Amino acid sequence: MKELARVIEDRGDSVLVRVIRNSACSKCDKDCGMGANTHDTDEIDVEINNTMGAEEGNFVRLELGEKTLVLASLIVYLFPIISLIVGYFATNFSLSIIGYSTGEITGIFGSILFFGLSFLLIKMLNFKLKLMGIFQPEMIEILN
Repeated sequence: MKELARVIEDRGDSVLVRVIRNSACSKCDKDCGMGANTHDTDEIDVEINNTMGAEEGNFVRLELGEKTLVLASLIVYLFPIISLIVGYFATNFSLSIIGYSTGEITGIFGSILFFGLSFLLIKMLNFKLKLMGIFQPEMIEILN
């Protein structure tokens, strides 16, 4: 995934860039209800390593590797669904071992609990991965 960004602050070894995030509807010229007629863009500031010597005001092209993007998508989308399913069976299985009679309602509560915990784990994992710089985009080109 490649994005265009503008350097807004030089911080020595790193730079703060403003990435213009476009929605899927931002390039659409149709007047439809799918995008709620927003067709807007959003900006986000990201600190990246200044590997190419970019200066304040330069436009740069950033890239996030495909493997990294797939891994992030799996974590964000697949992990909560797996937690939901595991929560159902883990709750019913653990309560049946203890001797309690289990029903659908205990499985549902277990699913909700595990689903909520999955978001907490994703947030903690995000913090660790952010410190490690795994999901940080790389500067690949300075544009004039």
